[in-house]
This record gives sequence, structure tokens and C-alpha cells, in this order.
Amino acid sequence: MVATRFQPVIQFLQRCVEVGALLYGLVMLGLALFWLVRPTQSGLMEVSNIFAIWLFAPLIVLLPLALLLRSLVLRGVVAVLLLLFGLSFAGQLLPRGTAASNERPALRLLTFNVLYGNDNADAVIAAIRAQNPDVVGMQELSGLVADAIQAELAAEYPYQFLQPAAFDQGMGIISRYPLRATSRHPNGAWQQATLDMRGTPVTLLNVHLEAPHVDLGWSDGWLRLPEVRTYDATQREWEAGQLFQLVDGTAGPLVLLGDFNLSDREPLYHAFDARLHDSFRETSWGPGYTFPNQPQRFSGLPTPLPLVRIDYIWSGGGLSPTHARVSCAGSSDHCLVVADLVFASP
Repeated sequence: MVATRFQPVIQFLQRCVEVGALLYGLVMLGLALFWLVRPTQSGLMEVSNIFAIWLFAPLIVLLPLALLLRSLVLRGVVAVLLLLFGLSFAGQLLPRGTAASNERPALRLLTFNVLYGNDNADAVIAAIRAQNPDVVGMQELSGLVADAIQAELAAEYPYQFLQPAAFDQGMGIISRYPLRATSRHPNGAWQQATLDMRGTPVTLLNVHLEAPHVDLGWSDGWLRLPEVRTYDATQREWEAGQLFQLVDGTAGPLVLLGDFNLSDREPLYHAFDARLHDSFRETSWGPGYTFPNQPQRFSGLPTPLPLVRIDYIWSGGGLSPTHARVSCAGSSDHCLVVADLVFASP
């Protein structure tokens, strides 16, 4: 009797769920088509493309509802959304490559944006030691952290190329192998060094590309929704263009590591991927998100966990990755990335 009394309410709620799911499915289908055809048409579309995986979060609720309710509409929508998710992210969530043969000893690299305002130098040093890398590339290196590295890690990493700065322009390389011919890009976008690995020269680039300018806000009117007012990556694209010229003109083993301020959903990522090995994507499972490591708020929106992958270790010229991982330690707003590389077979 009670069930009969509430049956109209249950049916009404089910219809609401079906309509909401159908509208959501149509929006996601439209976005997926837009990402495929015109991913950089507007700031809103660009940002939605970067954080696309999080737009599928409603599936966490819709999937069990589709299994529970006897609704062909709901199950059809969920099936389409699962197909879209698989087509969009299967390549990101599963490793694509195979490990190279180990003909020479592996080279372990670490990239770490240490955060220019980070005053916990002990945590930075502990995070580096925990990974036991041969070479470390650091971005946003402050004088405080650089002094601690010189004092604490000189014996372990006798070759150091440190250029700290008061703001986010500081950079540094420390190495167990000799560093030759160190220099820095005039705009400060990367450091360059030649790593002498037992007589084999390896070109090493410690990179920190300019972050896109993103202006987030809230729409006007009675229904206030988050909106993207500006997304400008002009400076980053210019720096990447100069970086590609250097990469294309470099012969022999090559490593790029650092904070590229670039997600693996953006067209520029594919320009790097066409030239070099993405160590994490080729050897590891999962999204590998590196930023933000600490809870932050952007235009009032909370970010309690890493949302995007912007830190990379790339290799080329006969150097191939065998293993890579992300570690969220060191009291920075970035997680660090570690990769093992070997010289591939001829």
C-alpha cells in the first residue's frame, strides 16, 4: 500500500533522472566532438578539454543507477558515455610502449618544481634522496633551497648548475655525472647542459615553459556558473617553438625534463610526443597527474587533489624509458616525476 502511494513520486524522480542524464549525455557528446574537431576554438572549450576526464565524474552516480533502475534511456545514455570515456582516455590510462633492452646502465632522472615560496628545504632534500636519481632538474628554485642543496648534497651531486631567483624564474640542475657547457635560454625558459655519461654526451634541457594566462570567474545573472573569461597560451607556444628548433637540431641522446605547463590533452603535447618519448605514458599506468599537489582554490573553486599532468621527462636520440613514476612529496605544489632511461639497441 505504501509502495503504491509513493509510486507516482518514484516515477517522477526517475523521469527527472532520465531527462537530466539525457541532457548531460548530449552535452558530453557535443563536447567530445568539439574536442576532436576544434579543441582550441575558445577558452572555455580549451579548459574543458584539459580537464575532460573530470567532466565524466557523474558516471560514478549514473552507472549504479542505470544498473538499479529499469530504464532503457538511462542505460543507453550511460553506455554512450562509457564509450566516449573509453575512446577519450584509453590511450592515457594504459601504457603504450615496451621497455628498451638494457645494454648500458640506466640513467635515473628526476624533475621537481620545488615552489619558489617553499621554505621547507629539508623536505625537498629528503624527497630527492628518497628517489636516488642520477640527475635532478628543478624549477622555481629559491635561494634558500639552493643554499641547502649546496650544503647538503654536494658530496652526492658534485656537479651543480644552480640559478636561484626570488620569484618563479629560479632553476637548477644537480648531477652525479659531469655537466659540460652549461647555458640558459635568454628568456629563461630552460637551462641547457651536456651530461658526460661515462664518455657519452647527453644533451640535457631543464625546462619551465610559461603558464597559460587563465582568467576564471562567475557568470552574471541569477544562475551563477563558473566561466573561463581568458585562456592565453601565446607565450608558452612561442617558447615551445624555439624549443622544437633546438630539439630538431640536436644530434645524439637528448633529455627534456621539467614543468611544461602543458596538459597531455592539448595539441602542443602531440608535437612533443611526435618527437620524443614520454617516459610516464610509455611505461606506466594511470593519469600521472602532478598538479596541484597541495589543496588550492582557483576563483573560489577548491582543488583537493592533483587534477592535471604538466610535469614530464622526455627522451630521444637513442635514449628510451624503462620505468617512470609520480611521487607527491617534498612540500611543493607539484608532484615530482622520476624516470629510468637506457640506451636502446641499435
